[in-house]
Amino acid sequence: MKFGEFVSDVGKNAKDLLGKSKDVAIHIADQNEDGKLDLKDVSIIAESVGNTVKKGTQAVKKTAEEKARILELKTLQPIFADTLKDTDFFMSRFIRVTERDKKHAESDVCKGSIGFISNQKGLRVVNIFQDSIDAFGLTFYPDRESEFYYIDPSDRNAYIALNDYFSHLKLVRINELQKLAQDLGAKHFKVTYKEEEMSLSERKTNAKVRAQSLAAGEKEQNCSDKKFSTVEVAAEMKFP
Repeated sequence: MKFGEFVSDVGKNAKDLLGKSKDVAIHIADQNEDGKLDLKDVSIIAESVGNTVKKGTQAVKKTAEEKARILELKTLQPIFADTLKDTDFFMSRFIRVTERDKKHAESDVCKGSIGFISNQKGLRVVNIFQDSIDAFGLTFYPDRESEFYYIDPSDRNAYIALNDYFSHLKLVRINELQKLAQDLGAKHFKVTYKEEEMSLSERKTNAKVRAQSLAAGEKEQNCSDKKFSTVEVAAEMKFP
């Protein structure tokens, strides 16, 4: 083949290639499939691009809303009826019964909640809404009208009002001791209840005198005083 014919063939091939590329481009851009590129095709392409951008924006918005929802759940820590069935959920020893506050009442993520968990200086507290107290299946002594309760050491599903805690346990213990004495056949039963009070006092001296005393071999004195502030006979009974 002569050089001129070779160049001619290359030019022809290039022309054919450009033509084919043009046809492919028109075919891709021809959205309404009428065999030509016109304003309708441009409109369809613009609409398609707009829908893609819209979907992307909606996805970003959905992701942002989900992150905000997760953050609100971590902040408010609501408790739902299904939460009580979770294996990792447990009732705190110290609980609070309270009215439904504004934050939990108005939050969408807390709809249907029966309480919430709060942490105060490392102390985990289960807060129970007064209108959902039955959902927890707990018993309260002496009633449900108090705010703070502590768990009954003899019953994990029972809670005692904080103000009545020690007096109630004292009565329970006395009854147990009385029954034990009767079972053992005791003729005389008496329980004396004592409240112990301890005070600690430290002798205060100025720095110069204290240094001289220590240099002389004297020991710094801490004085403790123990006394019974209350002594009462809690129960006494004679048996035949």
